Amino acid sequence: SLIKLTSEITVNPSFSTIIEKTFMADANNTGRVVIVAATSPSDIPPSGIFEFATFTIDANTTYSNFVSDIYFDAFDSQIVDELGPQLPATYTNALITVNPVSQISPTSAVITPTPVTEVQVYFDPTSASVPPATNMRVMMNYFNGTGGVAFARVVFNFDT
Repeated sequence: SLIKLTSEITVNPSFSTIIEKTFMADANNTGRVVIVAATSPSDIPPSGIFEFATFTIDANTTYSNFVSDIYFDAFDSQIVDELGPQLPATYTNALITVNPVSQISPTSAVITPTPVTEVQVYFDPTSASVPPATNMRVMMNYFNGTGGVAFARVVFNFDT
């Protein structure tokens, strides 16, 4: 296995109803993470650019200069607007270099909070090297002027 989670997944407190969240040990065994969360009636559904979830990864091998992906399962993911409709989404994966010969600086996506008709879901950073342990964030960009994200099922995989 090339990478592993080194922390439990933390979900944005605006999504106070956690329906499902993969534990770190299970994620490291299967290489699959499922996060299902919703806003409660007292929450304000987030919009614009916001962090949906965060976790930490690190190398899980001593082999040098391997490249691994953390990739979304777009077919098993779903984002819903507070007004009810399921939203179209684009997903951007992350590229992780494991035990690089020379250190690679993390690269973040350049996202502007302009009105969009679909949700942009991406990892921040979009590329990184481990070690050292790196904090990864699942980010969303959604601004339609009328509502926010009220429900999200985000599924991603990584090489174990």
